[in-house]
Amino acid sequence: MRVREFEFGRDVAPIDEIFKRQPELGIPSLYNVLDNAVIEKSDGSIAAYGVVKIFAEGILIMNRDFTRKREKAEVVLKMINRAIESCKTQGIEKFIVISNDDAYTKVLKKHFGFERMSGETLFLELK
Repeated sequence: MRVREFEFGRDVAPIDEIFKRQPELGIPSLYNVLDNAVIEKSDGSIAAYGVVKIFAEGILIMNRDFTRKREKAEVVLKMINRAIESCKTQGIEKFIVISNDDAYTKVLKKHFGFERMSGETLFLELK
């Protein structure tokens, strides 16, 4: 087996067949791709397809000394709106927020339509 660059015309049909047999995987778009490749078996068939996507992560550092919930809510609404617009302007298709606060999570879901991601969120520090 070998790793090689993804070739659209050559690889889309066999990869589509893999997805049809395993629909729970979902089909990733080809927007904001940093790298994509296939694992090709010795007979030329595709064993796997992999893609590394660029996405935006939202980080909000907020002063917790606010006395009114309304002030906190205003800060969240203004910053998230700005972040969403920035992502749209840059052509980013997914904006990911890792929330450690149930109230914040509820606001993101209710006011902006954020959804829970399936699976477990993991990261690897590269620096």
